[in-house]
Amino acid sequence: MHQPFFFHRNQGYEKKATFAGVINSEDNQLRIGLSVCSSKDNFCKKIGRLIAEGRAGKKPVTIINLEGVSPKEYCDKFVEYCKSVQI
Repeated sequence: MHQPFFFHRNQGYEKKATFAGVINSEDNQLRIGLSVCSSKDNFCKKIGRLIAEGRAGKKPVTIINLEGVSPKEYCDKFVEYCKSVQI
């Protein structure tokens, strides 16, 4: 497993959310976890990261196959997904 990376959607989006991307080098997949902040809660990056990273490992919202993708493009694929997904 690689170091996870995160994307926070907290400004300019209707719902605030944190995404975590974890690369599994054994099967060359990017597993993405998501934590959505309730309208009653204060947005907290630290809590969002913990929840999203846990979900990426146990119950990812999506899995992106990275076969044929260069390591330099992993982050681009992750950010592209995070910006495009409807919550």
